[in-house]
Amino acid sequence: GSREPAGRFTWLRTTGSTVQIRTAADLESIGNGTVATVFQAPHGPILSDVWAPELRFLDGKWYVYACGNIAPAGGDHRMFVLEATTDDPAGPYAFKGLLAPGSRAIDPTVFVRAADQAKFLAYSGYDADGQCLYLARLADPWTVAGTPVRISLPSLPWERVGAPINGGPAVLERGGSTFLGYSASASWTPDYCLGMLVNTGGDYLDPASWVKQAQPVFRR
Repeated sequence: GSREPAGRFTWLRTTGSTVQIRTAADLESIGNGTVATVFQAPHGPILSDVWAPELRFLDGKWYVYACGNIAPAGGDHRMFVLEATTDDPAGPYAFKGLLAPGSRAIDPTVFVRAADQAKFLAYSGYDADGQCLYLARLADPWTVAGTPVRISLPSLPWERVGAPINGGPAVLERGGSTFLGYSASASWTPDYCLGMLVNTGGDYLDPASWVKQAQPVFRR
């Protein structure tokens, strides 16, 4: 859950080479709020193309999850973690390390299972079937425990327009079920859409426990 100080809104964005956090007293002025740059590429293994930052409060600290390119020629993304050095979600942050450093991947999101407070990482990984959705257990906010499992591949026609892509996972628990929304098809086409997986059993690391909805939640 959020521990954002009362009366303040927080917004993350990337400029491509930075992660910035904006804060403001009200939502209407967030675009003009105070800006803190909490990450600047190149930094460590991350050289450029910083994408998809997310803010999470885990184990008493603030963390930023994002991804960035590690290859001088581009096209080789890895996920990484920043850890706040104070109790302020606007930073400053320290570079904590890479997540699953052996695999090309983007769009990390971290969520906590309500039943036992176990932490999980969801992301979009690249394999022979295109961009696919993976889940992994986290031993702590920056360490993947065990082998990630693939829970979705772009197998349906509406997931393959322009390119076979499942990306941008986002998780919501409600009424005893867990819903994982994701983007499908290529973002540069008008058929970019939103799909959904549903888990009613709670075994997140069993791919068979995730049921894909046959049609997009939103399209066109």
